[in-house]
Amino acid sequence: MVKKANKNGEDLVIKARQWRLNHLPFTLKLTITSPKAQKAMVKVFLGPKLDEAGNIIDINENRENFYEIDKYIVDLKAGKSVVARTSNQFAFYSGDRTTYYELYKAIMLALNGDGKLPPGFSQTTCGFPQRLMLPKGKKTGLPVQLFVIVSEYRSPSTWVIQKDWFGASNCRRDIDARPLGFPLDRYIDETVWYTPNMKYIETAIYHKTEMDINTTA
Repeated sequence: MVKKANKNGEDLVIKARQWRLNHLPFTLKLTITSPKAQKAMVKVFLGPKLDEAGNIIDINENRENFYEIDKYIVDLKAGKSVVARTSNQFAFYSGDRTTYYELYKAIMLALNGDGKLPPGFSQTTCGFPQRLMLPKGKKTGLPVQLFVIVSEYRSPSTWVIQKDWFGASNCRRDIDARPLGFPLDRYIDETVWYTPNMKYIETAIYHKTEMDINTTA
């Protein structure tokens, strides 16, 4: 957005629009059965189901196509526990930055007595854009798989903490002693791979335009 004076000396505001990919919030609900009360690590990966020809991809070839979209510690009770987590709670992500125009507007309103700036205003530079968490999808649905594994929590010997540029927050990257990408970081022996603490969940991602979303039946 650009603000400049026109030939009559009056302010003229020029707006530019940029299309951006985004997704609706969603919730992942897991039912976990534990033999005892304990801390556990939940890891969620997202990957394709089919290749470009529409064929199911071999599990070992496909494991490298999965990327980790969430990882968190949960307190399980003995028996069944229902764990629900919304996409807004997923680790590794951040929202869009406040634009310069919004900052300018807030400052001008505060100077005119119509508002006030939050004390110590700052924003973290950590995190992948929340709106790019999911691939674009297709209008007819893009078949994908969620791979979820729940394992005994192992605390890392040292925390890997990255300070962001402005010191607004600490970005904790490594909360598990296991290797990055575990257990998809190594060759899979299918004869012993499938265990009760893991699950493949088949779903699909649908792409809708702004017009599709705003159109009411």
